[in-house]
Amino acid sequence: MTDPLVSLVLLGIGYTLFATVIWPCIPIVVNKLYVSLAFGVTSSVVNLVLVIFPMIVAKIHERTHMYYMVKIS
Repeated sequence: MTDPLVSLVLLGIGYTLFATVIWPCIPIVVNKLYVSLAFGVTSSVVNLVLVIFPMIVAKIHERTHMYYMVKIS
């Protein structure tokens, strides 16, 4: 068992690294005509993930009554 602060710090670092890598790559990978569309799709997918994962965490917590199971899932 670890302190929840450690998990939150690691999650924050991971999200920061994700954001610093994914957003600058979009104009490099996509044709100039579709850059704005690519940014919109990427934003939509990120927001969708930010909606779905808390629901998954809540369902795991509801079934197990422990956040430990969320951490190891």
